[in-house]
This record gives sequence, structure tokens and C-alpha cells, in this order.
Amino acid sequence: YATSANTAIGDVDYTTTSGTLTFPANSASGTTKTFTVAIADDSFVEPTEDYKVTLSGITGLTTILDADAIGSITDNDAASIAIADVSVAEGAGTATYTVTLTGNVQDSFTVNYATSANTAIGDVDYTTTSGMLTFPANSASGTTKTFTVAITDDSFVEPTEDYKVTLSDITGLTTISDGDAIGSITDNDAASIAIADVSVAEGAGTATYTVTLTGNVQDSFTVNYATSANTAIGDVDYTTTSGMLTFPANSASGTTKTFTVAITDDNILEPVETFKVTLSNISGGLVTISNAIAIGSITNDDAASVTIADISGLENGGPI
Repeated sequence: YATSANTAIGDVDYTTTSGTLTFPANSASGTTKTFTVAIADDSFVEPTEDYKVTLSGITGLTTILDADAIGSITDNDAASIAIADVSVAEGAGTATYTVTLTGNVQDSFTVNYATSANTAIGDVDYTTTSGMLTFPANSASGTTKTFTVAITDDSFVEPTEDYKVTLSDITGLTTISDGDAIGSITDNDAASIAIADVSVAEGAGTATYTVTLTGNVQDSFTVNYATSANTAIGDVDYTTTSGMLTFPANSASGTTKTFTVAITDDNILEPVETFKVTLSNISGGLVTISNAIAIGSITNDDAASVTIADISGLENGGPI
């Protein structure tokens, strides 16, 4: 008898073996003889493999009815791959993903990858990407393969956004232990709003305030405003006023929102008086207030004067 390789390799998957069996004289039907072939217990994931054992060179009058036996070796190892999450700043340019093999593999295998949108939008916040990774034959545990996804560095203030990368269609015997990775994009932009001082004549009727955005914003946001007295008195010199301004989504730098405060036109001569308008409670948490307080100045449009009148009296009439 002698072994010979097929998909299993001699002295790799099993020990090459040969020898002679002797059936003694007067052997009865059903007599058996055995021999063993040593099997290598390696740590590589591999398919079921087989080798042949062939009988030959028989002596005497007995014939060989079936000269070939197949030895099948089933594997007892496992291997898997996993992809890791990635977080990058918007200005990084690319996000690099790593797929790691756990377990040794005998044969090469491939796996596909593809991005999909979540809060980040494909071809807006990142470049939609797909492809295939190949792990070569005899890859050892810990082997890695990488690929990159291009990140868009826009000029809009936006929250941290994410997208998915999914592994699929793996070939061979290796499994996918973690096939989904989250790609997080942190923003590197800034935006703020500011309110400007206003000075009006008392007879103007209203004072118009302008709040200006510096920086582009992706999402809408709101901000409150309210007047407060200083030397000018609310509901005497001006109408106490409060409200909310809304900047819509995709507002560009330089966008403005306005509101008015009614001014009282009295007929009393008075100095220039002032009141305050304060911005507060901005929503979203991404846009800041660079100048929250505006001074409203009311200039007087009234006049007053004094006169003294002529008088005539007798010199003996007493004091004039």
C-alpha cells in the first residue's frame, strides 16, 4: 500500500505512508488488516481535502477487487474578518478603513465593500465608494487590508455626520464577524451671528435691527431677541418688544434677518436716550453669537425755549 497526494498534500496535510500487509495462510473470508496514516492538525482554514491510498504488488492467487481508497480530511479551524469604525475631521481628505483577518487561511479569498448614506450624504459629504479586497493564499491571522473613502471639505457648519461601509459577498470558507463600519465626519467650520447698533430720530416711528450671519450653515436655527430699558424707558420712549428670528437651512454667510422696535414720538424735549436689544437662546448648538447686545439710541426732535417780556411801570409804583 502507498499514499499519493490529491487536494491534500503529502507531508503537509498527512504523512506520506507506504508498507506491506501480510495475510497469513488459511486466512478466512472477512479477515482484515489495518494500517494508519498520520494526519496533520494545522491551524489553517481549508476545504475538505483528500488523498489516495493504493494497493499494488499483490502476491499469490488473490486478486485486488478495489485497489484505491480515498482519505478525506475535514477541517476543524475557523477564520473571520471584521471592519473597524472610522472617525475623521472633515479636512482630513480621506477616511482609511481596515479589514482584519482573525485565523489563518490556506486559500485566497475576496470580499466586497460599499458605502451607503446615513446622516452624511453620498457625493455631498463623502464620495460614494465600492470595491473588492483580496486576501492572498496562506494569509496569517492578523493580516489586514485597507481602502479609503474621500471626504468632502465643505464650508458649511454642520453637526457630526455618519455613513456606513458594509462588507458582503465573501468567497471561500472565511466568514464575516463584523461587516458594518460607521464612518463619522466631524465638522471643521464655524459660524456666528451679530446684531448691530441702531440710532434713529424720535419721529422715525420705528428702529430696524439687523442680525447678520458670518459663515455658511447647513441646518436652520433660531435666536430670540428682547428689548430692555436703559435711559429710555420701555412703553414710554419705545415699545417693549421680543420675538424669534429663524435662519433657514443652507443660509450663506452674509444672510441677514431684521425686526423693528416702535419708537414713541412725544412732544417733550429730552436728551438722547438709549435702550438695549439682546440676542439669546440660539438653537442647534453649532452657531454662536459673536455680538449679542445692540444699543438703540433715540435722538430728540422737539424744541423748547424761554422768553422774557417787556414791562412798563411808574417810578413811584413800586418794584417791577
